Amino acid sequence: MFAQGRTSFSDELTRARLEAAFDQLRAPGAELQQIGAIAYGVGFGDLSRFNRAFRARYGRTPSEARAE
Repeated sequence: MFAQGRTSFSDELTRARLEAAFDQLRAPGAELQQIGAIAYGVGFGDLSRFNRAFRARYGRTPSEARAE
């Protein structure tokens, strides 16, 4: 997959981290956990980068996704 140039390891890693964060934000009891803690827990080292990547992938902020 990487050799064919369809995606990069970095892109796949970001996608997997965002999916894990999305799942945690939507899980029961997620409102008790800070969004920053979720972002850092799935491997993001920068909250701003997490927020930008999340919005680019899901079209809404982590707070909006959790509220739905």
